[in-house]
Amino acid sequence: MSTSVSDPIKSVTAAPSAPSAQPDRFVHERLPAPEQLPRMEYALPELRIPAQANLVQSLFDKAIREGRGDKPLLRSDRITLSYTEALERVNRIAQVLTEDFGLKPGNRVLLRGGNSIGMALAWLGVVQAGLVAVATMPLLRAKELGEIIEKARPALALCDATLLEELQAAQAQSDVLPTIVPFNLMDAPGSLAVLSAQKDGNFKPCPVSADDIALMAFTSGTTGKPKAAVHTHRDVLAACEAWPRHVLKANPDDIVVGSPPP
Repeated sequence: MSTSVSDPIKSVTAAPSAPSAQPDRFVHERLPAPEQLPRMEYALPELRIPAQANLVQSLFDKAIREGRGDKPLLRSDRITLSYTEALERVNRIAQVLTEDFGLKPGNRVLLRGGNSIGMALAWLGVVQAGLVAVATMPLLRAKELGEIIEKARPALALCDATLLEELQAAQAQSDVLPTIVPFNLMDAPGSLAVLSAQKDGNFKPCPVSADDIALMAFTSGTTGKPKAAVHTHRDVLAACEAWPRHVLKANPDDIVVGSPPP
């Protein structure tokens, strides 16, 4: 049954919100009033998410605590990364974003890429740092990207090196996006790979509230201008706990192919 703001689900107690760790309030200030938001049900024991919960830290900590640190997490035709190896790369990316570019929690980072390990690591690094991930579909052209940039006001973009042209065209049409950093480019000065290689991976995850913003997902704009769906760390953690366990019924040895666009 669908849920509307006029017929909300009766709330089952979630942990009270912890203080926000996102000083950039851009997204928070543009959300509907609290009374207009649906009240979500967190009745299952696994959905009793702590008030302070960085979703990336929580997922990696759980995997390593359960003895899966050396198990494969991400696999392509060229590389396989374990949970521990992926976490080190995620932390290096978070270091680049916060140390080299001075990004602060709540800043938006636009992500442009296809389904690749590089895109996945970039997304995880953004959220680990308390930033807001704004992933975009690789088929979008400069016009659509420009509309998303105007709405999301990203402080930086991480872009697959093969998809730079349209994003650079969108950047040239606006003064909003100051910096584009390419990824999936191994040896170019200023690329995410080169910058990350200079870091040690010793990064303390941002201690966000479970109700701080993790991502903005824009619609394709087929019925008008793209609109952003906003999700918190609690939202994504709840989905990670509920869907694989109760719908997919996944087990640790399953291999999941990611085919939808980012």
